[in-house]
Amino acid sequence: MTKINVEEITDPLDITCFSETPLVNDDSYFRGYVLKEDKDIRDLSLGILYKNGTNVTWADTGNFGKIGSKEKTTAMANDKIFSTESKISYRLHADFTYLGVSGLQDAERVGVFSFEAKQNGIVGNSAIVLISASSSIEMEYRTITVGIGESVTINLSKGDYLDDLRWRHNYGEEINNLRGNTSAVIENIRRKDDGVYECYTGDSPDGNHGIMRLIVRG
Repeated sequence: MTKINVEEITDPLDITCFSETPLVNDDSYFRGYVLKEDKDIRDLSLGILYKNGTNVTWADTGNFGKIGSKEKTTAMANDKIFSTESKISYRLHADFTYLGVSGLQDAERVGVFSFEAKQNGIVGNSAIVLISASSSIEMEYRTITVGIGESVTINLSKGDYLDDLRWRHNYGEEINNLRGNTSAVIENIRRKDDGVYECYTGDSPDGNHGIMRLIVRG
């Protein structure tokens, strides 16, 4: 399992995100962990950033009560973040509590995921960019932070030799004026430019594509 220490929040939450390498098998999963000192937190959520425009789309919470060391797995509702019959699991360990999603299709195992935990009205969250280890396209950076009015160039670090490169923003339609480009230039940044940028080949983007997150400061 690949451990990715995304963000540590010490007051009051300490959050780390974990993931197996995407596209390994049908059991690949994305999980959020609440660590030792805060392991009794029940209000946990997993989501996909920017899946519906600028909104975070949340999965079911891990609000299953005290269950010892046993893992509880339930089928996710069809109207939640994944279109497939994925399962969400919750487990209380001695040192941590986790909430996970398993059984994802290839295209759903990559993207920008978010993990959120609440305690006494205080919210802690972290985000992680997941890409396939077998992807033939990779971005130069996983995240870039810019200010409103600035310009940015999103470059590939792998895949610039491929034909029919295409781009899309926030899981939407193809950006037509970027077809065939090995980089994306965005000038005079606006708030709506914030989000997930993907580069892929062909008509149907799947797990084999480059992903990065552009963060626009206010």
